[in-house]
Amino acid sequence: MKYTNADICELIAELEGFNDKLPKEDFNVSEWYGFINSFQQTAYFKVCQGADKNGTGKYNFYKNKFKKNQIFIIIKDGENFCYREADFSDFDNTQSPKIAIDKNELNNFKHLNWDECVIEQINATNVVYNRICNRKEQVDKKAIQALLNREYKKCHYCGIDKGIIDELNNAAKNNKSLPWHHIDGLTKRITRMTLEVEQLNPNGGYVKGNIEWACSWCNNAKTDTFTEAEFKNIACGINIAWNERLKQIGSNSKVIFPWQNQVKCSK
Repeated sequence: MKYTNADICELIAELEGFNDKLPKEDFNVSEWYGFINSFQQTAYFKVCQGADKNGTGKYNFYKNKFKKNQIFIIIKDGENFCYREADFSDFDNTQSPKIAIDKNELNNFKHLNWDECVIEQINATNVVYNRICNRKEQVDKKAIQALLNREYKKCHYCGIDKGIIDELNNAAKNNKSLPWHHIDGLTKRITRMTLEVEQLNPNGGYVKGNIEWACSWCNNAKTDTFTEAEFKNIACGINIAWNERLKQIGSNSKVIFPWQNQVKCSK
């Protein structure tokens, strides 16, 4: 799987009790990634993916513009990661101050017990979080993580899930007799053929109690104009359209409308 140095730093930061990222403007300092613990103490973490190729065989961590702080250095050794806390005094006094680690020093490092599921979860959360955090709304990463951890994900408005989206998309591409047949499937925008994080109150921020999963069709239709209550009637029409398409392809699947007892147009 693909993961970033920031993902690795976050995993180790959590192991060391630093569970929250610093604000965006302070988070990444020359690829030193900053986190904060429950005592409001800050630590920065950095990954070195390989030894110096200039003949020294050392793992180098450059200070660059990084200012004094608690620091952890992380080294990728083959397929494994190891780390230890370092001290600012470890930086040498050369023109480009660095901490240089010999391979034989790695025995004194903590070795990370790799958990693919955990790093996948961190990566998935960061992908969504990073996509959203450039916006002006308040963004709570823990709320996003809780949403991602839900066992069953479906559109909060029309009720469609990813499995049925895929079923209809395959039919749209492969069944030329359908009036909604298209070589690209349900939409030309492939990245939108999924579920997205949606604000119930468009002005309430991406925080606990105000985010849900929404299909991209409901999300695009709702925009930042309609409230949850207002959009339910529109979502009912989208639900009906999905189920009509499922009938057209002879599917036994059905999209259950979440608001059957609240919206009169529901079939």
